[in-house]
Amino acid sequence: MITNILKVADEDLLLHFTKIDLDCTIFLQRWYRCLFNREFHYIDVLILWDNLFSCNYLEINSNKLSYSIMSFIDYFSAAMIIYIREDCKHVFKISIKKGPK
Repeated sequence: MITNILKVADEDLLLHFTKIDLDCTIFLQRWYRCLFNREFHYIDVLILWDNLFSCNYLEINSNKLSYSIMSFIDYFSAAMIIYIREDCKHVFKISIKKGPK
């Protein structure tokens, strides 16, 4: 889902990730597991969690409408990636090392 969002919202960044052979799920695992509590101040996390758990989010799958917390998390993650896009490009260029193929 995150790659689909980035394809629409910031295709250049997605192409960069593809060029360096980076799977977005690798660095998103921490965000998903901790629900952003390591990326924001405590009070901001509480506001985010309040929004996350108290609202229903509309998701469109195969012309069917459904509600999903994960769709909110995916869109929020994509927004964070786009917000820090230049840092992402610089850090991932340096820090990602490919293992043996």
